[in-house]
Amino acid sequence: MRPVRPFHSAVLCCALVACAVTAHAESVLTRGNHQDPASLDPHRISTVYEQNIVLDLFEGLTVPDAAGRPVPGVAQSWDVSEDGLRWTFTLKPGLRWSDGTPLTADDVVFSFRRLMDPATAAQYPYLLNAVANAPSVNRGEAPLESLGVNAPSPEHVIFTLTMPVPFLLELLSNGFAAIVPRHIIAHSGGGWTAPGVLVSNGAFILEDWRSQNRVDLVRNPNFHAVAAVALDRVVYLPTEDQSAALARFRGGELDTSREFPTARTPWLRENYPTETHIAEYLATFYLSFNMEHAALADRRVRQALSLAIDRDILADRVLRSGEGPAISFVPPSVAGYTAPPPVWASQTMAERRGQARQLLAAAGYGPDQPLRLTYSLSSAEDRRRVAAAIAAMWQPL
Repeated sequence: MRPVRPFHSAVLCCALVACAVTAHAESVLTRGNHQDPASLDPHRISTVYEQNIVLDLFEGLTVPDAAGRPVPGVAQSWDVSEDGLRWTFTLKPGLRWSDGTPLTADDVVFSFRRLMDPATAAQYPYLLNAVANAPSVNRGEAPLESLGVNAPSPEHVIFTLTMPVPFLLELLSNGFAAIVPRHIIAHSGGGWTAPGVLVSNGAFILEDWRSQNRVDLVRNPNFHAVAAVALDRVVYLPTEDQSAALARFRGGELDTSREFPTARTPWLRENYPTETHIAEYLATFYLSFNMEHAALADRRVRQALSLAIDRDILADRVLRSGEGPAISFVPPSVAGYTAPPPVWASQTMAERRGQARQLLAAAGYGPDQPLRLTYSLSSAEDRRRVAAAIAAMWQPL
């Protein structure tokens, strides 16, 4: 059992006053992005911080709108067969890469074959396992050409599935499903995402990327909807220190910061009521036990540690930004699914602590032989506060 909690992300946003100073001033949005990207290759990204940038650079067949719903991206429309196993996408006319090269259905097919190619070592190909032959292709047991993504014409792409996937459009709006430039990758290989080399099809193109410093994007003149792009430039800054990010926002260095110290939530709501936004985010934060540790290899010890964590206190008193206590691994807001509650969810904390002591005693731990563990965590302020609270909950055991 894992102690878990769903996390509703806290987003701090500032009105883009600088963008409307004069009709001739350059419109720049400076975003605090928590971490420096490890990659800008859509198939190799693994964090939301990388996806933030990738979604500015690239489009997939669909893209998320302001409410997170999938809307047309590279595709202008789609048709689904009655059995839900065949999706036909029609591309928008006149699509071009940022270097002016035409973007066709062959680029789409190439992108999904590259995503599934085991040599790519992509992070999320399993999310499209319902595509015909996808698991076999990803394991290297079938040729790339057997993947159920095909282009019968330069304007059409057909996905053949092995089971209906009603949320396919949502999946395709993620960064990992972005369309990538086969002509640049073929020429530049692993270095294709470098500034001056990277070619994209989204609203922006990469101007500069200085590791641990900043990522600069500028408007893509060949973007199919360039007239609707209000910004000339977007700058991403790594801001892992949330307190420092908040200070930079207050000082005008940042226009937006995706995260802020949750301990400051009441103060922010009072002093920055229109700039502070808290939105629901489907995620679960949990502790992962090192199973090579002799004590943690014992299931009774893991159960005891999980039972002793008061998730309500973590959500209501430690974090205080709308997070909810997790009683399952799947967050409660997933559409169409309600997780069955575990037995301990109906118990009082006193009952759970008593059961935890019994489990530890049965495993051989108690006052004469205390259990000693090392809790490893990131440097984020919220994680430190959660760790301190959990340690205090475990101490009486």
